[in-house]
Amino acid sequence: GKINSPRNLFPLILHGMIPIGMILLQRDVGSALVFGAIFVMMLFVAGLSWKIVIASLGAVIVAAPIVWQSDLLNEFQKQRILVIFNPELDLLNYGYQQWRGRISLGSGQLFGRGLFTGSSSFVPVVHNDFIFAYIGQVLGFVGCVATAALLLCICIRILVNSMRAKDALGCYICTGVFAIMIFQSVVNIGMVLCVMPVIGVTLPFISCGGTSVVTMYLAMGLVMSVHAYSKRKKKFFED
Repeated sequence: GKINSPRNLFPLILHGMIPIGMILLQRDVGSALVFGAIFVMMLFVAGLSWKIVIASLGAVIVAAPIVWQSDLLNEFQKQRILVIFNPELDLLNYGYQQWRGRISLGSGQLFGRGLFTGSSSFVPVVHNDFIFAYIGQVLGFVGCVATAALLLCICIRILVNSMRAKDALGCYICTGVFAIMIFQSVVNIGMVLCVMPVIGVTLPFISCGGTSVVTMYLAMGLVMSVHAYSKRKKKFFED
């Protein structure tokens, strides 16, 4: 498609790198990764060639050691990443939150300790990034699976709306919201399971945070608007 020509692709990349770069200057890697996920997903839906995707992944792999040696990541962020491979590297400092989160998650066992039993959390400030650990504590494995399944159903529904969109704009809106939902859900749950670094990404609709919740509800409002507008017979993917 037209998007694969350098004349069209480079301005789009520049447009996407401006907000991502500004966020990285504030050392907010979590938000920058969310923006990056949205940007990549929308480019892919717009018809970006697989060759460009593979070449970009190769460039990221090559650039990773350079970024690690640069000042882009501070020592705290590097330690967060190293703790993933060795959780006992620093249990009382960089790895403390994930260590306590793992204890909280496993303490609920199959059905949890109960939602209204008044049990205290093992994790400090659990209502923010580590709310999934508390879900495991009070609702157990069953509650965790139900929560993940509910988020997955919402993501699938958003993706279906993008495929049924009447025009490209509706498709891109739903794709962007889908990218936010799936990326934040996977990363947040991964943080609690100690398979991803703690980067301050919230769990959509569940983590406490006014800005995050309001943003997600506004995004879902846009998705519902696309759904209401796509009742006609002609669909974007049928052109």
